[in-house]
Amino acid sequence: MAEPPINTVHTVLSELLEHQRRLHGGHLEEQSLVYAQALLRQLRERHTCPLLPPQVVVIGPTQSGKSTVVNLLLGCEAAGVSELAGFTRTVQGFATGPLSAGLAACTDRLLGEPADYSLLEAPEHHGFRAEKPWVVWDTPDFDSTASHSYRSLVPMLCAMADLIVLVASKEKYGDLSVWEMLRLIHSVRRPLLVCLNKVTEGDEERLLPVLKEKFAGEGIAPESIHALPYLTGSPHRSLLQHPATAGLLAAAREITGRPAMPLQTAAIGHFLKKHWQDWSRDLRAEHEAEKTWQRMVATALTETLRAYGRDYLQNPHYHEVLQQTVARLLELMEVPALAVAMTRVRSLLTWPARKLVAALKPPAARPGGGSGGEERILVSQAEEFAHGLARQAGQMAQSGGGPTWWRLLLTRLEQETPAMIDRTGAAIGSYQQEFEEEIERAARRLHDHLQHHPTTLNSLRAARLTADAAAVVLALKTGGIGPSDFFLAPALLSFTSMLAETSLGRFMGLEEQRLKERQKEAVRRRVFGPLADQLLGLPERMDRNVLHNISSSRFREASEEVERLAESG
Repeated sequence: MAEPPINTVHTVLSELLEHQRRLHGGHLEEQSLVYAQALLRQLRERHTCPLLPPQVVVIGPTQSGKSTVVNLLLGCEAAGVSELAGFTRTVQGFATGPLSAGLAACTDRLLGEPADYSLLEAPEHHGFRAEKPWVVWDTPDFDSTASHSYRSLVPMLCAMADLIVLVASKEKYGDLSVWEMLRLIHSVRRPLLVCLNKVTEGDEERLLPVLKEKFAGEGIAPESIHALPYLTGSPHRSLLQHPATAGLLAAAREITGRPAMPLQTAAIGHFLKKHWQDWSRDLRAEHEAEKTWQRMVATALTETLRAYGRDYLQNPHYHEVLQQTVARLLELMEVPALAVAMTRVRSLLTWPARKLVAALKPPAARPGGGSGGEERILVSQAEEFAHGLARQAGQMAQSGGGPTWWRLLLTRLEQETPAMIDRTGAAIGSYQQEFEEEIERAARRLHDHLQHHPTTLNSLRAARLTADAAAVVLALKTGGIGPSDFFLAPALLSFTSMLAETSLGRFMGLEEQRLKERQKEAVRRRVFGPLADQLLGLPERMDRNVLHNISSSRFREASEEVERLAESG
Protein backbone atom coordinates (compact mmCIF):
# COMPACT_ATOMS: atom_id res chain seq x y z
CA MET A 1 0.00 0.00 0.00
CA ALA A 2 1.44 3.36 -1.05
CA GLU A 3 2.21 5.88 1.66
CA PRO A 4 -0.17 8.87 1.76
CA PRO A 5 1.40 12.10 0.47
CA ILE A 6 2.99 14.28 3.14
CA ASN A 7 4.67 17.01 1.10
CA THR A 8 2.23 19.80 2.00
CA VAL A 9 1.89 18.94 5.69
CA HIS A 10 5.69 18.67 6.00
CA THR A 11 6.12 22.10 4.41
CA VAL A 12 3.37 23.66 6.53
CA LEU A 13 4.87 22.23 9.73
CA SER A 14 8.25 23.63 8.74
CA GLU A 15 6.72 27.06 8.22
CA LEU A 16 4.82 26.91 11.51
CA LEU A 17 8.09 26.04 13.22
CA GLU A 18 9.93 28.85 11.45
CA HIS A 19 7.21 31.28 12.51
CA GLN A 20 7.63 30.28 16.17
CA ARG A 21 11.37 30.77 15.91
CA ARG A 22 10.97 34.21 14.33
CA LEU A 23 8.72 35.28 17.19
CA HIS A 24 10.99 33.89 19.92
CA GLY A 25 14.41 34.82 18.65
CA GLY A 26 15.21 31.53 16.96
CA HIS A 27 15.37 29.31 20.08
CA LEU A 28 12.02 28.76 21.75
CA GLU A 29 9.61 26.48 19.91
CA GLU A 30 6.92 23.91 20.57
CA GLN A 31 8.68 20.57 21.14
CA SER A 32 5.79 18.54 19.76
CA LEU A 33 6.05 20.55 16.54
CA VAL A 34 9.80 19.85 16.30
CA TYR A 35 9.15 16.16 16.89
CA ALA A 36 6.36 16.01 14.29
CA GLN A 37 8.48 17.68 11.64
CA ALA A 38 11.34 15.26 12.39
CA LEU A 39 9.01 12.24 12.18
CA LEU A 40 7.74 13.32 8.78
CA ARG A 41 11.31 13.79 7.66
CA GLN A 42 12.02 10.17 8.66
CA LEU A 43 9.04 9.02 6.56
CA ARG A 44 10.39 10.94 3.59
CA GLU A 45 14.08 10.12 3.89
CA ARG A 46 14.56 6.82 5.77
CA HIS A 47 14.08 4.70 2.66
CA THR A 48 17.08 6.47 1.11
CA CYS A 49 19.33 5.01 3.85
CA PRO A 50 18.73 1.22 3.71
CA LEU A 51 22.15 0.38 5.22
CA LEU A 52 21.90 2.83 8.11
CA PRO A 53 23.10 1.11 11.33
CA PRO A 54 20.79 1.12 14.38
CA GLN A 55 20.54 4.53 16.03
CA VAL A 56 20.66 4.52 19.84
CA VAL A 57 19.72 7.86 21.41
CA VAL A 58 20.52 8.53 25.07
CA ILE A 59 18.37 11.25 26.68
CA GLY A 60 17.88 12.56 30.19
CA PRO A 61 17.68 15.60 32.47
CA THR A 62 20.55 17.58 33.97
CA GLN A 63 23.37 15.65 35.71
CA SER A 64 21.67 12.31 35.21
CA GLY A 65 24.82 10.68 33.80
CA LYS A 66 23.89 10.44 30.10
CA SER A 67 27.48 10.66 28.88
CA THR A 68 28.48 7.91 31.29
CA VAL A 69 25.81 5.60 29.86
CA VAL A 70 26.89 6.50 26.32
CA ASN A 71 30.42 5.38 27.16
CA LEU A 72 29.07 2.15 28.66
CA LEU A 73 27.18 1.41 25.46
CA LEU A 74 30.28 2.13 23.39
CA GLY A 75 32.61 0.19 25.66
CA CYS A 76 35.05 3.09 25.77
CA GLU A 77 35.38 6.61 27.11
CA ALA A 78 34.38 8.55 23.99
CA ALA A 79 31.89 11.09 25.39
CA GLY A 80 33.17 13.78 27.72
CA VAL A 81 31.93 13.43 31.30
CA SER A 82 31.56 16.29 33.76
CA GLU A 83 29.85 17.00 37.06
CA LEU A 84 28.79 20.41 35.70
CA ALA A 85 25.18 20.84 34.65
CA GLY A 86 24.67 21.44 30.95
CA PHE A 87 28.15 20.19 30.04
CA THR A 88 26.86 18.60 26.80
CA ARG A 89 25.28 21.30 24.64
CA THR A 90 25.55 19.79 21.20
CA VAL A 91 24.59 16.43 19.78
CA GLN A 92 27.49 13.97 19.62
CA GLY A 93 27.20 10.75 17.68
CA PHE A 94 29.68 7.87 17.98
CA ALA A 95 29.75 5.08 15.40
CA THR A 96 31.08 1.70 16.50
CA GLY A 97 31.89 0.80 12.90
CA PRO A 98 33.66 2.58 10.04
CA LEU A 99 32.46 6.14 9.52
CA SER A 100 31.65 6.29 5.80
CA ALA A 101 30.64 9.26 3.66
CA GLY A 102 27.31 7.53 3.07
CA LEU A 103 26.58 7.37 6.79
CA ALA A 104 27.35 11.08 7.19
CA ALA A 105 25.15 11.97 4.21
CA CYS A 106 22.25 9.89 5.55
CA THR A 107 22.56 11.52 8.96
CA ASP A 108 22.43 14.96 7.35
CA ARG A 109 19.22 14.09 5.52
CA LEU A 110 17.55 12.50 8.53
CA LEU A 111 18.35 15.30 10.94
CA GLY A 112 17.61 17.97 8.37
CA GLU A 113 17.91 21.70 8.99
CA PRO A 114 21.44 22.93 9.76
CA ALA A 115 21.53 20.70 12.86
CA ASP A 116 24.48 21.34 15.18
CA TYR A 117 25.94 17.87 15.65
CA SER A 118 29.16 15.91 15.33
CA LEU A 119 29.53 12.31 14.19
CA LEU A 120 32.76 10.50 15.13
CA GLU A 121 34.10 6.99 14.99
CA ALA A 122 34.38 5.58 18.50
CA PRO A 123 37.85 4.33 19.43
CA GLU A 124 38.38 0.58 19.60
CA HIS A 125 38.11 -0.88 23.04
CA HIS A 126 38.12 -4.34 24.55
CA GLY A 127 34.88 -3.66 26.47
CA PHE A 128 31.30 -4.48 25.64
CA ARG A 129 30.48 -3.90 21.95
CA ALA A 130 27.43 -4.55 19.83
CA GLU A 131 27.47 -7.60 17.60
CA LYS A 132 26.87 -5.29 14.65
CA PRO A 133 27.77 -1.60 14.23
CA TRP A 134 25.50 1.01 15.74
CA VAL A 135 25.55 4.75 16.37
CA VAL A 136 25.14 5.99 19.93
CA TRP A 137 24.04 9.59 20.40
CA ASP A 138 24.84 11.72 23.44
CA THR A 139 22.24 14.49 23.73
CA PRO A 140 22.04 17.77 25.67
CA ASP A 141 19.96 18.15 28.81
CA PHE A 142 16.34 18.98 27.99
CA ASP A 143 15.59 20.65 31.32
CA SER A 144 18.46 23.06 32.05
CA THR A 145 17.90 26.81 32.18
CA ALA A 146 19.93 27.26 28.99
CA SER A 147 18.27 24.39 27.11
CA HIS A 148 15.99 26.73 25.11
CA SER A 149 18.89 27.30 22.72
CA TYR A 150 19.42 23.63 21.90
CA ARG A 151 16.53 21.58 23.26
CA SER A 152 15.00 20.99 19.79
CA LEU A 153 17.92 18.62 19.12
CA VAL A 154 16.50 16.02 21.53
CA PRO A 155 13.14 15.36 19.79
CA MET A 156 14.92 15.47 16.42
CA LEU A 157 17.19 12.60 17.56
CA CYS A 158 14.31 10.70 19.14
CA ALA A 159 12.46 10.71 15.81
CA MET A 160 15.50 9.04 14.20
CA ALA A 161 16.04 6.53 17.02
CA ASP A 162 15.76 2.76 16.73
CA LEU A 163 16.25 2.64 20.50
CA ILE A 164 15.83 5.39 23.11
CA VAL A 165 17.66 5.08 26.42
CA LEU A 166 16.29 7.34 29.17
CA VAL A 167 18.82 8.07 31.91
CA ALA A 168 17.58 9.63 35.16
CA SER A 169 19.05 9.85 38.61
CA LYS A 170 17.03 9.01 41.71
CA GLU A 171 16.73 12.76 42.33
CA LYS A 172 15.43 13.51 38.82
CA TYR A 173 13.21 10.63 37.71
CA GLY A 174 10.08 12.32 39.03
CA ASP A 175 10.71 15.70 37.41
CA LEU A 176 7.91 17.05 35.23
CA SER A 177 10.31 17.66 32.34
CA VAL A 178 11.17 13.93 32.24
CA TRP A 179 7.56 12.84 31.94
CA GLU A 180 6.69 15.55 29.45
CA MET A 181 9.46 14.24 27.20
CA LEU A 182 8.35 10.63 27.70
CA ARG A 183 4.73 11.48 26.85
CA LEU A 184 5.93 13.22 23.71
CA ILE A 185 8.09 10.42 22.32
CA HIS A 186 5.73 7.66 23.51
CA SER A 187 3.20 8.75 20.88
CA VAL A 188 5.11 6.86 18.18
CA ARG A 189 6.20 4.00 20.48
CA ARG A 190 9.89 3.59 19.72
CA PRO A 191 11.66 0.92 21.86
CA LEU A 192 12.57 2.42 25.24
CA LEU A 193 15.10 1.34 27.88
CA VAL A 194 15.12 3.10 31.26
CA CYS A 195 18.30 3.50 33.24
CA LEU A 196 17.94 4.69 36.84
CA ASN A 197 21.46 5.96 37.48
CA LYS A 198 23.48 6.70 40.60
CA VAL A 199 21.43 4.42 42.85
CA THR A 200 22.98 3.95 46.28
CA GLU A 201 23.07 0.55 47.89
CA GLY A 202 19.70 -0.46 49.30
CA ASP A 203 17.65 2.04 47.30
CA GLU A 204 17.06 -0.18 44.26
CA GLU A 205 14.39 -2.32 45.93
CA ARG A 206 12.55 0.80 47.05
CA LEU A 207 12.82 2.89 43.87
CA LEU A 208 12.18 0.37 41.09
CA PRO A 209 8.61 -0.57 42.16
CA VAL A 210 7.72 3.13 42.44
CA LEU A 211 9.15 3.83 38.98
CA LYS A 212 7.34 0.87 37.41
CA GLU A 213 4.08 2.02 38.95
CA LYS A 214 4.62 5.51 37.56
CA PHE A 215 5.20 4.12 34.05
CA ALA A 216 2.10 1.96 34.33
CA GLY A 217 0.05 4.98 35.38
CA GLU A 218 1.27 6.89 32.33
CA GLY A 219 0.47 4.02 30.01
CA ILE A 220 4.11 3.77 28.91
CA ALA A 221 5.70 0.34 28.68
CA PRO A 222 9.52 0.40 28.53
CA GLU A 223 11.33 -2.70 27.34
CA SER A 224 13.07 -2.92 30.71
CA ILE A 225 14.28 -0.79 33.62
CA HIS A 226 17.88 -0.99 34.87
CA ALA A 227 19.42 0.46 38.04
CA LEU A 228 23.08 1.47 37.85
CA PRO A 229 24.95 1.94 41.14
CA TYR A 230 26.63 5.09 42.33
CA LEU A 231 30.39 4.39 42.31
CA THR A 232 33.39 6.46 43.32
CA GLY A 233 36.97 6.21 42.21
CA SER A 234 37.18 5.08 38.56
CA PRO A 235 33.47 4.71 37.83
CA HIS A 236 33.77 3.87 34.12
CA ARG A 237 35.97 0.78 34.52
CA SER A 238 34.03 -0.33 37.59
CA LEU A 239 30.67 0.14 35.87
CA LEU A 240 31.81 -1.79 32.78
CA GLN A 241 32.40 -4.78 35.03
CA HIS A 242 29.19 -4.39 37.07
CA PRO A 243 26.38 -6.94 36.54
CA ALA A 244 23.80 -4.15 36.16
CA THR A 245 25.73 -2.82 33.16
CA ALA A 246 25.80 -6.25 31.59
CA GLY A 247 21.99 -6.39 31.81
CA LEU A 248 21.63 -2.95 30.22
CA LEU A 249 24.00 -3.84 27.36
CA ALA A 250 22.35 -7.20 26.78
CA ALA A 251 18.95 -5.51 26.46
CA ALA A 252 20.35 -2.90 24.08
CA ARG A 253 22.02 -5.58 21.92
CA GLU A 254 18.83 -7.63 21.78
CA ILE A 255 16.67 -4.67 20.69
CA THR A 256 19.07 -3.36 18.07
CA GLY A 257 19.58 -6.88 16.77
CA ARG A 258 15.94 -7.19 15.81
CA PRO A 259 14.76 -6.24 12.32
CA ALA A 260 14.39 -2.47 12.21
CA MET A 261 10.97 -1.39 13.38
CA PRO A 262 9.49 0.84 10.66
CA LEU A 263 7.79 4.04 11.65
CA GLN A 264 4.05 3.50 11.79
CA THR A 265 2.46 5.98 9.40
CA ALA A 266 -0.90 5.85 11.17
CA ALA A 267 0.75 6.45 14.57
CA ILE A 268 2.44 9.55 13.18
CA GLY A 269 -0.86 10.62 11.66
CA HIS A 270 -2.63 10.27 15.02
CA PHE A 271 0.15 12.25 16.68
CA LEU A 272 -0.23 15.04 14.13
CA LYS A 273 -3.99 15.02 14.45
CA LYS A 274 -3.77 15.20 18.24
CA HIS A 275 -1.72 18.39 18.14
CA TRP A 276 -2.94 19.93 14.87
CA GLN A 277 -5.46 22.30 16.42
CA ASP A 278 -2.97 23.62 18.98
CA TRP A 279 -0.20 24.11 16.42
CA SER A 280 -2.47 25.96 14.02
CA ARG A 281 -4.48 28.05 16.49
CA ASP A 282 -2.79 31.36 15.65
CA LEU A 283 -2.76 30.56 11.93
CA ARG A 284 -6.47 29.78 11.95
CA ALA A 285 -7.12 33.01 13.84
CA GLU A 286 -5.32 34.89 11.06
CA HIS A 287 -7.36 33.13 8.39
CA GLU A 288 -10.58 33.86 10.26
CA ALA A 289 -9.57 37.51 10.68
CA GLU A 290 -8.95 37.80 6.95
CA LYS A 291 -12.33 36.21 6.18
CA THR A 292 -13.95 38.68 8.59
CA TRP A 293 -12.16 41.54 6.84
CA GLN A 294 -13.41 40.30 3.47
CA ARG A 295 -16.97 40.18 4.81
CA MET A 296 -16.58 43.67 6.27
CA VAL A 297 -15.36 45.08 2.94
CA ALA A 298 -18.17 43.33 1.02
CA THR A 299 -20.77 44.70 3.44
CA ALA A 300 -19.27 48.19 3.26
CA LEU A 301 -19.31 48.04 -0.55
CA THR A 302 -22.98 47.06 -0.57
CA GLU A 303 -23.86 49.82 1.90
CA THR A 304 -21.87 52.42 -0.08
CA LEU A 305 -23.61 51.54 -3.35
CA ARG A 306 -26.96 51.68 -1.56
CA ALA A 307 -26.07 55.13 -0.20
CA TYR A 308 -25.03 56.26 -3.70
CA GLY A 309 -28.40 55.18 -5.06
CA ARG A 310 -30.24 56.90 -2.23
CA ASP A 311 -28.23 60.13 -2.07
CA TYR A 312 -27.67 60.64 -5.77
CA LEU A 313 -29.55 58.44 -8.21
CA GLN A 314 -32.88 58.69 -6.38
CA ASN A 315 -32.38 62.25 -5.14
CA PRO A 316 -34.71 64.65 -7.04
CA HIS A 317 -32.08 67.41 -6.76
CA TYR A 318 -29.69 65.55 -9.05
CA HIS A 319 -30.63 65.03 -12.71
CA GLU A 320 -27.26 65.68 -14.23
CA VAL A 321 -27.08 62.55 -16.39
CA LEU A 322 -30.65 62.99 -17.61
CA GLN A 323 -29.91 66.64 -18.42
CA GLN A 324 -26.85 65.66 -20.40
CA THR A 325 -28.89 63.03 -22.26
CA VAL A 326 -31.58 65.52 -23.20
CA ALA A 327 -28.93 68.07 -24.17
CA ARG A 328 -27.41 65.55 -26.57
CA LEU A 329 -30.91 64.80 -27.88
CA LEU A 330 -31.36 68.51 -28.59
CA GLU A 331 -28.22 68.45 -30.71
CA LEU A 332 -29.44 65.38 -32.57
CA MET A 333 -32.78 67.12 -33.23
CA GLU A 334 -31.16 70.17 -34.90
CA VAL A 335 -33.23 71.45 -37.84
CA PRO A 336 -31.01 70.35 -40.77
CA ALA A 337 -30.95 73.74 -42.51
CA LEU A 338 -29.97 75.60 -39.36
CA ALA A 339 -27.75 72.97 -37.70
CA VAL A 340 -24.36 74.26 -38.74
CA ALA A 341 -25.20 77.90 -38.10
CA MET A 342 -26.77 77.27 -34.70
CA THR A 343 -23.88 75.09 -33.53
CA ARG A 344 -21.36 77.77 -34.54
CA VAL A 345 -23.37 80.56 -32.85
CA ARG A 346 -23.68 78.63 -29.61
CA SER A 347 -20.00 77.82 -29.59
CA LEU A 348 -18.92 81.41 -30.22
CA LEU A 349 -21.30 82.88 -27.69
CA THR A 350 -20.47 80.50 -24.85
CA TRP A 351 -16.73 80.00 -25.32
CA PRO A 352 -15.66 83.09 -23.24
CA ALA A 353 -18.12 82.26 -20.49
CA ARG A 354 -17.08 78.60 -20.34
CA LYS A 355 -13.40 79.51 -20.08
CA LEU A 356 -14.12 82.06 -17.35
CA VAL A 357 -16.24 79.65 -15.30
CA ALA A 358 -13.60 76.94 -15.63
CA ALA A 359 -10.86 79.34 -14.48
CA LEU A 360 -12.86 80.42 -11.41
CA LYS A 361 -13.60 76.86 -10.26
CA PRO A 362 -11.24 75.25 -7.72
CA PRO A 363 -9.32 72.29 -9.13
CA ALA A 364 -11.18 69.78 -6.95
CA ALA A 365 -14.45 70.82 -8.56
CA ARG A 366 -13.58 69.57 -12.02
CA PRO A 367 -11.72 66.22 -12.05
CA GLY A 368 -12.04 64.88 -15.55
CA GLY A 369 -14.58 67.52 -16.41
CA GLY A 370 -17.32 65.65 -14.51
CA SER A 371 -20.40 67.09 -12.90
CA GLY A 372 -19.81 68.51 -9.46
CA GLY A 373 -22.82 67.09 -7.57
CA GLU A 374 -22.10 63.47 -8.29
CA GLU A 375 -18.37 63.95 -7.81
CA ARG A 376 -18.77 65.44 -4.34
CA ILE A 377 -21.06 62.62 -3.28
CA LEU A 378 -18.73 59.94 -4.63
CA VAL A 379 -15.65 61.42 -2.94
CA SER A 380 -17.51 61.74 0.37
CA GLN A 381 -18.78 58.17 0.18
CA ALA A 382 -15.33 56.83 -0.76
CA GLU A 383 -13.87 58.53 2.32
CA GLU A 384 -16.58 57.07 4.53
CA PHE A 385 -16.04 53.65 2.93
CA ALA A 386 -12.35 53.60 3.93
CA HIS A 387 -12.60 55.45 7.25
CA GLY A 388 -15.60 53.40 8.38
CA LEU A 389 -13.66 50.19 7.80
CA ALA A 390 -10.68 51.66 9.67
CA ARG A 391 -12.94 52.28 12.67
CA GLN A 392 -14.14 48.68 12.58
CA ALA A 393 -10.57 47.39 12.27
CA GLY A 394 -9.62 49.50 15.29
CA GLN A 395 -12.42 47.92 17.30
CA MET A 396 -11.26 44.43 16.30
CA ALA A 397 -7.68 45.30 17.25
CA GLN A 398 -8.89 46.04 20.77
CA SER A 399 -10.68 42.71 21.09
CA GLY A 400 -9.89 39.05 20.49
CA GLY A 401 -9.95 37.15 17.21
CA GLY A 402 -6.38 37.56 16.11
CA PRO A 403 -5.60 41.02 17.50
CA THR A 404 -2.05 41.04 16.06
CA TRP A 405 -3.50 40.64 12.58
CA TRP A 406 -5.93 43.50 13.14
CA ARG A 407 -3.27 45.81 14.56
CA LEU A 408 -1.11 45.24 11.50
CA LEU A 409 -4.08 45.85 9.22
CA LEU A 410 -4.91 49.07 11.04
CA THR A 411 -1.34 50.27 10.50
CA ARG A 412 -1.62 49.58 6.75
CA LEU A 413 -4.96 51.41 6.63
CA GLU A 414 -3.52 54.47 8.32
CA GLN A 415 -0.57 54.51 5.93
CA GLU A 416 -2.38 53.81 2.67
CA THR A 417 -5.86 55.36 2.99
CA PRO A 418 -4.84 58.86 1.74
CA ALA A 419 -3.32 57.38 -1.43
CA MET A 420 -6.36 55.16 -1.95
CA ILE A 421 -8.68 58.17 -1.71
CA ASP A 422 -6.53 60.05 -4.22
CA ARG A 423 -6.67 57.14 -6.65
CA THR A 424 -10.42 56.94 -6.17
CA GLY A 425 -10.74 60.65 -7.04
CA ALA A 426 -8.92 60.02 -10.32
CA ALA A 427 -11.12 56.97 -10.94
CA ILE A 428 -14.24 59.13 -10.52
CA GLY A 429 -13.08 61.45 -13.30
CA SER A 430 -12.31 58.50 -15.58
CA TYR A 431 -15.67 56.91 -14.88
CA GLN A 432 -17.55 60.12 -15.70
CA GLN A 433 -15.71 60.53 -18.99
CA GLU A 434 -16.40 56.92 -19.96
CA PHE A 435 -20.07 57.20 -19.02
CA GLU A 436 -20.53 59.90 -21.64
CA GLU A 437 -20.70 57.04 -24.15
CA GLU A 438 -23.73 55.65 -22.30
CA ILE A 439 -25.31 59.11 -22.42
CA GLU A 440 -24.65 59.28 -26.15
CA ARG A 441 -26.27 55.89 -26.72
CA ALA A 442 -29.30 56.82 -24.61
CA ALA A 443 -29.79 60.07 -26.56
CA ARG A 444 -29.60 58.18 -29.85
CA ARG A 445 -32.18 55.66 -28.67
CA LEU A 446 -34.51 58.55 -27.77
CA HIS A 447 -33.88 60.17 -31.14
CA ASP A 448 -34.47 56.89 -32.98
CA HIS A 449 -37.74 56.52 -31.15
CA LEU A 450 -38.75 60.03 -32.23
CA GLN A 451 -37.95 59.20 -35.85
CA HIS A 452 -40.91 56.83 -35.75
CA HIS A 453 -43.17 59.66 -34.49
CA PRO A 454 -42.64 62.50 -37.03
CA THR A 455 -45.45 64.70 -35.72
CA THR A 456 -43.98 64.73 -32.22
CA LEU A 457 -40.51 65.28 -33.65
CA ASN A 458 -41.57 68.31 -35.71
CA SER A 459 -43.37 69.93 -32.79
CA LEU A 460 -40.35 69.39 -30.56
CA ARG A 461 -38.07 70.86 -33.22
CA ALA A 462 -40.20 74.01 -33.22
CA ALA A 463 -39.82 74.20 -29.47
CA ARG A 464 -36.11 73.58 -29.95
CA LEU A 465 -35.70 76.79 -31.96
CA THR A 466 -37.51 78.80 -29.28
CA ALA A 467 -35.30 77.20 -26.63
CA ASP A 468 -32.21 78.17 -28.61
CA ALA A 469 -33.31 81.80 -28.85
CA ALA A 470 -34.03 82.01 -25.12
CA ALA A 471 -30.73 80.34 -24.32
CA VAL A 472 -28.74 82.76 -26.47
CA VAL A 473 -30.29 85.73 -24.69
CA LEU A 474 -29.56 84.16 -21.31
CA ALA A 475 -25.97 83.38 -22.32
CA LEU A 476 -25.43 87.02 -23.37
CA LYS A 477 -26.70 88.24 -19.97
CA THR A 478 -25.00 85.72 -17.65
CA GLY A 479 -21.95 84.47 -19.49
CA GLY A 480 -22.81 80.79 -18.81
CA ILE A 481 -24.26 78.84 -15.89
CA GLY A 482 -24.34 75.40 -14.28
CA PRO A 483 -21.80 72.90 -13.02
CA SER A 484 -21.08 71.61 -16.51
CA ASP A 485 -21.14 75.05 -18.22
CA PHE A 486 -24.27 73.94 -20.02
CA PHE A 487 -25.69 77.31 -21.07
CA LEU A 488 -29.10 75.90 -22.17
CA ALA A 489 -30.21 74.99 -18.61
CA PRO A 490 -33.39 77.21 -18.47
CA ALA A 491 -34.53 76.06 -21.87
CA LEU A 492 -33.62 72.52 -20.92
CA LEU A 493 -36.15 72.49 -18.08
CA SER A 494 -38.92 73.60 -20.38
CA PHE A 495 -37.92 71.18 -23.10
CA THR A 496 -37.74 68.24 -20.69
CA SER A 497 -41.27 68.98 -19.47
CA MET A 498 -42.51 68.95 -23.05
CA LEU A 499 -40.81 65.59 -23.64
CA ALA A 500 -42.57 64.10 -20.63
CA GLU A 501 -45.97 65.27 -21.96
CA THR A 502 -45.52 63.66 -25.40
CA SER A 503 -45.65 60.04 -26.48
CA LEU A 504 -41.94 59.95 -25.73
CA GLY A 505 -42.56 60.43 -22.00
CA ARG A 506 -42.96 56.77 -21.02
CA PHE A 507 -40.04 55.72 -23.22
CA MET A 508 -37.89 58.46 -21.70
CA GLY A 509 -38.80 57.28 -18.19
CA LEU A 510 -37.69 53.76 -19.02
CA GLU A 511 -34.48 55.13 -20.55
CA GLU A 512 -33.79 57.15 -17.42
CA GLN A 513 -34.21 54.07 -15.24
CA ARG A 514 -31.90 52.10 -17.52
CA LEU A 515 -29.31 54.86 -17.32
CA LYS A 516 -29.45 54.87 -13.52
CA GLU A 517 -28.94 51.11 -13.37
CA ARG A 518 -25.97 51.31 -15.72
CA GLN A 519 -24.62 54.29 -13.85
CA LYS A 520 -24.78 52.39 -10.58
CA GLU A 521 -23.01 49.42 -12.16
CA ALA A 522 -20.36 51.70 -13.68
CA VAL A 523 -19.74 53.32 -10.28
CA ARG A 524 -19.40 49.88 -8.70
CA ARG A 525 -17.02 48.67 -11.41
CA ARG A 526 -14.88 51.77 -11.87
CA VAL A 527 -14.99 53.60 -8.52
CA PHE A 528 -15.96 51.58 -5.44
CA GLY A 529 -15.01 48.13 -6.77
CA PRO A 530 -11.35 49.13 -7.26
CA LEU A 531 -11.34 50.80 -3.84
CA ALA A 532 -12.68 47.57 -2.32
CA ASP A 533 -9.96 45.60 -4.13
CA GLN A 534 -7.29 47.90 -2.70
CA LEU A 535 -8.69 47.39 0.80
CA LEU A 536 -8.84 43.62 0.30
CA GLY A 537 -5.22 43.66 -0.84
CA LEU A 538 -3.91 45.31 2.33
CA PRO A 539 -3.26 42.01 4.19
CA GLU A 540 -0.79 41.00 1.47
CA ARG A 541 1.36 44.00 2.40
CA MET A 542 1.30 43.47 6.15
CA ASP A 543 4.50 42.55 8.02
CA ARG A 544 5.15 38.93 7.04
CA ASN A 545 7.80 38.56 9.73
CA VAL A 546 5.08 38.75 12.35
CA LEU A 547 2.40 36.74 10.55
CA HIS A 548 2.35 33.26 9.10
CA ASN A 549 2.96 32.90 5.38
CA ILE A 550 0.54 30.02 4.89
CA SER A 551 -2.57 30.46 2.77
CA SER A 552 -5.91 28.96 3.81
CA SER A 553 -5.86 26.67 0.76
CA ARG A 554 -2.43 25.25 1.65
CA PHE A 555 -3.47 24.82 5.27
CA ARG A 556 -6.63 23.01 4.17
CA GLU A 557 -4.56 20.70 1.93
CA ALA A 558 -2.17 19.98 4.82
CA SER A 559 -5.12 19.21 7.13
CA GLU A 560 -6.45 16.72 4.60
CA GLU A 561 -3.04 15.02 4.45
CA VAL A 562 -3.06 14.69 8.25
CA GLU A 563 -6.47 13.00 8.08
CA ARG A 564 -5.25 10.57 5.42
CA LEU A 565 -2.15 9.76 7.47
CA ALA A 566 -4.25 9.01 10.54
CA GLU A 567 -6.52 6.73 8.50
CA SER A 568 -3.66 4.93 6.73
CA GLY A 569 -3.55 2.13 9.30
